[in-house]
Amino acid sequence: HYFHHPMRFLWAVPLCLSVLAGFGVNRVVCRAREGNKGGDLALCACLAALCAVLYAGKRYHFPWIEGVPLSSVAVRQTAPYYFTALVLGIAALSGRCRGNLAAAALACLVVFESYQNAGSIEYFDAGSKYAVPDTVRFLKREAGLHRFVTYNQRVHDYPPRFMDADSVPLIYPELSNYFQLYDIQCRGPLHIRRYDSLMKALGRGYEFVLDLVAYNPRVRDLGSPVLDLFGVKYVVSKGELDVPRRMLYDLFGETSARRGAPVVISAREQITADQIVIKSYLEGAADAVQGQAVALLSFWRDGRRVAEAPLVAGVHTSEVFDLNDAQRRGAVKHGKADAWETWKEWTDEGHAMTGAFYRGIVDLGREVSFDRMDVHYLPDGGCLTFTQILYRPGGWRKTLDDMRRRFRPVFRDPSRDIVIYVNTDALPRAFLVGEVEVARSGEEALERLLDGSVHLSERVILEEDPPPWFVRAHGAAPFAGEAEITRYSPNRIEFESRANAPSFLFVSDIHYPGWETLVDGAPAKTYLADYAFRAVPLPPGGHRVVMRFRPWSVALGAGVSLVAALILVAGIIAESVRGARRLRSCGQRRPRSTTIRPSSLM
Repeated sequence: HYFHHPMRFLWAVPLCLSVLAGFGVNRVVCRAREGNKGGDLALCACLAALCAVLYAGKRYHFPWIEGVPLSSVAVRQTAPYYFTALVLGIAALSGRCRGNLAAAALACLVVFESYQNAGSIEYFDAGSKYAVPDTVRFLKREAGLHRFVTYNQRVHDYPPRFMDADSVPLIYPELSNYFQLYDIQCRGPLHIRRYDSLMKALGRGYEFVLDLVAYNPRVRDLGSPVLDLFGVKYVVSKGELDVPRRMLYDLFGETSARRGAPVVISAREQITADQIVIKSYLEGAADAVQGQAVALLSFWRDGRRVAEAPLVAGVHTSEVFDLNDAQRRGAVKHGKADAWETWKEWTDEGHAMTGAFYRGIVDLGREVSFDRMDVHYLPDGGCLTFTQILYRPGGWRKTLDDMRRRFRPVFRDPSRDIVIYVNTDALPRAFLVGEVEVARSGEEALERLLDGSVHLSERVILEEDPPPWFVRAHGAAPFAGEAEITRYSPNRIEFESRANAPSFLFVSDIHYPGWETLVDGAPAKTYLADYAFRAVPLPPGGHRVVMRFRPWSVALGAGVSLVAALILVAGIIAESVRGARRLRSCGQRRPRSTTIRPSSLM
């Protein structure tokens, strides 16, 4: 699992652990051959019993074992490997196999287990995962160095589940690297603070950390100038592009509203909406008939109720589990709403149940301004559970007109309901600008960037003064010149440019320590531009610019790794020499004792 995102370098951790475990097993076997084996055999028996208890508890959902921070999927998948390792260890202790064989087998098993089960993943269809859909073919043919984002209207972002039916045609962020495409929605453990701030702005202040190791920024504001500055030329959309909903409430867990105990949701500020989208399910409300109002949404402004809207069973929400599962839930009197997300659970008897969150789109009939929303549950029994509430902002018709002007459809895949739009306002990955604006701080630079008042194609925002020879242009800047990327790789970028006046070469790649710039072969300073990007000052004329990544940390890490490898090799050689000496000493035969029988006296 970790091999598919930037944490793939951690393969060295289970490798080193497995080597150490192999040495440990070998040492235990050697000690057992020299003395008492009872303690080591007892230890193996305890480990086997512990594995059996964890497996049984997770497999049959014992309440007293559910609190153990280990997923049932990981237990089921790893049990055969650990069981095999225990058998090899017991066999080695009993003298039925050599210790070296047991150590090597254990090392291989640990490496295999770590590769297959890190993060308690599930098995997937690799053929479907790495399939090349028509969206990929189009982008590889047309996008070049331009970036893209994916947008799923149904879940308000790209698919949250890796093997979701939409993940491959929408090009999940992990797949963009595999297909050699450029997606700003990168997913990984590396957090660059200024990049995170820009993505939060695109996501309207929302970010999500998955499993504490993978960072999932979500693009929700398709009208932001940041999208143009990143050079996002294509938007891969599930269905026709519509006005993005904004987040009113979101919770990593779940919240339940019961009769007499409403859930109160306070907005950060007064908002205006004409439509509410709620992600929810009913539990214990099987008797609610089709069309019955099971909850009431009430909206308040300045302490006064201004509107109400019902949440209807079978239309906006439904019973959580499969309606046909009469064994578990009995007969359900309402139908299914539009599913937002589904999953499977198993009963104690091993029967599978299909659960779902449902998408309830509630039209308010008019634009309502409010600062608080209450969710009242109406039936006597059961509850309404929800995790997310979105809203369509007021003035959405004007926003839709602007989006239709800005985004033009250029590709359709009807079989997967995929539409690719070209962003006509996207800026190139690199271009020249003739005007400079200096901000007093990073916060001011971000504010100027987001308010839309700066023409980003003509002016660059710095956080320090430009070099003395640079003359700022006043008023309307003339055509600054042109720049072209002649080579682009992860560690080196080359440009050919021609500046008509003192200009800055702006590059929409993130500013990061370790990047150095050469202008016509001479070192040049790289400025932090437009809050998070790079810019290099250029005098008039033609120039060849090279940016290369040469951080000191790489050289230091390479040196440490080389020293560690030499120490490891030296240790292995020394251990082999000592082992050979022990074998020779054990193989020397003692001189045979000669018995001289006295001859018979003649």
